[in-house]
Amino acid sequence: MMSDILFTDFIILAVATWRLAYLVTNDDITASFRNRMHFELWRCIYCFSVWSGAIVLLMWLIGLNGIVWILALAGGALLLHVYTGAMHV
Repeated sequence: MMSDILFTDFIILAVATWRLAYLVTNDDITASFRNRMHFELWRCIYCFSVWSGAIVLLMWLIGLNGIVWILALAGGALLLHVYTGAMHV
């Protein structure tokens, strides 16, 4: 259960939560969806991160760890991209 989540699991879940929240609120791929929705939740990363965290944790607890890992790896890659100052091509 919740007490079984290790620190490394927490980091994976946190990065996956950030990636999902960023994907929904800021990424170009979801822009048309956000423009059709007239609700601030879809535009505010602070607001959506609460729901994103719940979604990611639920996926983790019901065994959809592969999806969580994909989000975490993508999020980690983007964080490294920003940290290294690499140019967007």
